[in-house]
Amino acid sequence: MESISSTNWIASPKSDCLNVTDQSAQKLSNLILGLPATNITGTTDRYIREIVYDSRKSRFGSLFVAVPGENWDGGAFIQDALDKGASTFITETSLDSLSRLDLGSLDVCLLYTSDAADE
Repeated sequence: MESISSTNWIASPKSDCLNVTDQSAQKLSNLILGLPATNITGTTDRYIREIVYDSRKSRFGSLFVAVPGENWDGGAFIQDALDKGASTFITETSLDSLSRLDLGSLDVCLLYTSDAADE
C-alpha cells in the first residue's frame, strides 16, 4: 500500500470528507507520520478509510478531525462522530475536557495537537 504523508491529506480541506485512497484503507500509523501530535491515546494500529471534518459524515473507518471554527469547536462534535462509528480523532480540545466522554473505556484513538487546522 502506498503511504500518504500528513501534508497531503489533512491540510486545508476543500470538502468535508477526503478519501484516503481510491481503493483501500491506510494504516493510521502510516498516515500520521510527521504529524506533531503531543499526546496520543489508544492504538494507532488501525485502518482509516476516510478523513472527515464534518461529524455528520462520520462512519466506521472514519478519522474525524475536530477543527475549531468561527462559530463552533469541532471538539463539541466528537460524541456525534463516535455515535456514527468513527473511532479515531484529531483534536485541539484538551483531554481533560473530553473526560466526560469516557473515551478510555472505548476502542478509540485520540491524537491531540495544538493546531488541528494546520496539520
